[in-house]
Amino acid sequence: MSNPHLYRRFNLLRLGGIPPAKPVGGFVVGVPTKDVRTFQTENPTVAIDGVFLKLVSAEEFDEVRRRLQIPLGTDLKYRFC
Repeated sequence: MSNPHLYRRFNLLRLGGIPPAKPVGGFVVGVPTKDVRTFQTENPTVAIDGVFLKLVSAEEFDEVRRRLQIPLGTDLKYRFC
């Protein structure tokens, strides 16, 4: 039996310098629907964007930075599309 996922697209914006923030890349992340529903049940006040930010691990975000060749010290903002 398959485990369905919910997907969200993130754009990464580099902060600092002259506004607006400069886009540096983007990615799509899939999280098992079961995990999203469980988190929402336990944290009903957290919006769906916040759910994804909580369920994607720091290691996964580091992997995105590596693949997009963004140095680890770069100050980024994650924006949902």
